[in-house]
Amino acid sequence: VILVDVLPSNELAHLSFEDPKSLAFDSVTQKHGLVLNALRVKAVNVRGKAGVNVTEDGCLLLPKPVTLHESGWTLSCWILAPIHGGARASARHLLDGGSAEER
Repeated sequence: VILVDVLPSNELAHLSFEDPKSLAFDSVTQKHGLVLNALRVKAVNVRGKAGVNVTEDGCLLLPKPVTLHESGWTLSCWILAPIHGGARASARHLLDGGSAEER
């Protein structure tokens, strides 16, 4: 866990989920990405905080590829706890690609 008092100065992508009709909008590029399997991607708002619930094969695609630098990078996200466990629990990929080379 890292606590910072300022946002990074060189954001490569930022999905704020402020518009439930455009969940894949990237405020850095000012372009819309794609929502795949949209029935499994739902906008949520908890105590005034906008977010998204992605289940099963739902997916948000950025409008353009992002190159992560070998020297280091950070993926930041907020997670509404508790993350439900049990027999139906599964891992969720926050960052993925079509092949190992694209991840």
